[in-house]
Amino acid sequence: MDSAGLTILLRELAADCEVARDAAHKAGQRARMDSPGHLEACAYELTLRADRLAELARLAEQLSADLPQWCADFGQKVRAEQGWD
Repeated sequence: MDSAGLTILLRELAADCEVARDAAHKAGQRARMDSPGHLEACAYELTLRADRLAELARLAEQLSADLPQWCADFGQKVRAEQGWD
């Protein structure tokens, strides 16, 4: 990968981070909702556990918060290893 390729990759990762942040935020909001049927999965005979969904939503929100820094660190390490800094 060259410097231009890394730049493009990091832009794509930034866009992916935004999608992950939005999805995690929406999942968190929906997991915190208290409305009839919000824990039922469509097309499955399944009732979801509110405590487990809340835990998973918190994990997704934390991951989406940490992901941009991970991407930035990745870019810095690649630049340093390649001597592009």
